[in-house]
Amino acid sequence: MQPSFGDQSADSLAAPQYEAANGESSAVAGELDRRVFPRYDSRAQVRIIRASDRMRFGVSGEVWNISVEGAGIVLKDSLRLGEQVTLELSNVIQRFQCEVRGTVLWCEPQADGRFRLGVRFLRRISPLDVSSLRGRPRDDADRAPTWV
Repeated sequence: MQPSFGDQSADSLAAPQYEAANGESSAVAGELDRRVFPRYDSRAQVRIIRASDRMRFGVSGEVWNISVEGAGIVLKDSLRLGEQVTLELSNVIQRFQCEVRGTVLWCEPQADGRFRLGVRFLRRISPLDVSSLRGRPRDDADRAPTWV
């Protein structure tokens, strides 16, 4: 028998599964999305500096999506799982930038030769920071980004 909490069953208290703007579920390969905070599309720029990079050259990329706990990023270079990084996030339209440290959770190659990776922040960023880094959903790749 499933435990119940008031009028909610334990199944209904599982982590939410968010739906993207295009109607696709954010769960991967049939797994339940365990994220507590929703991800938002982003068009922000990022410069990732590896903890081992003493000269702080960094790798430039694009933020694909963002939440208060982490970000999905697209880069030209791959990063190791578990690697500690510093992210310099910026939205040039709104003249906003912030720096946050994080850990690489996953990294996978894309068809275009770039790499898509997930980074969990070591400390949460504020919802206001997320709002400043959000962009319009990626419904038309030919159109220039529109900032929210």
